[in-house]
Amino acid sequence: MSKKSRASWGAAALLSLVSPASAQSFTLPDGPGKEVVENVCGTCHAINRLGAGYTPEGWRMVMHMMQNMDVPLSPEQWPF
Repeated sequence: MSKKSRASWGAAALLSLVSPASAQSFTLPDGPGKEVVENVCGTCHAINRLGAGYTPEGWRMVMHMMQNMDVPLSPEQWPF
């Protein structure tokens, strides 16, 4: 797995730990993948919506849906 892919997966995993109650004041934690999430996901979605409280399986489903929508990420950046 590439370094960028691990970073993307790490960001998704961190996001899955955020509870829905904290979504209103959500900010991305510093760490691997933050820049990718801000620059790719943040172009269409408000970053505070990323604290939706998905399970890891839910985030995988969301990422598969975004991949099907042709989100501009290289194959190495997808965490699966």
